[in-house]
Amino acid sequence: MNLNDFLTLAAHAHGDRPAVELSDQQLTFAELHALAGRTAARPHSSRRTASDPATGSA
Repeated sequence: MNLNDFLTLAAHAHGDRPAVELSDQQLTFAELHALAGRTAARPHSSRRTASDPATGSA
């Protein structure tokens, strides 16, 4: 089981329950699953890596 599998199962079982809370903000399991899916679907070129010149790392 990988993280995507866990998020999918959790979203189906607990969709409206809080998954992440920080101060006065929260994401439900369904929102977290959707956000992870959108992030994973982004083109590779838009992702930054440690060797990306834009990060200042070599």
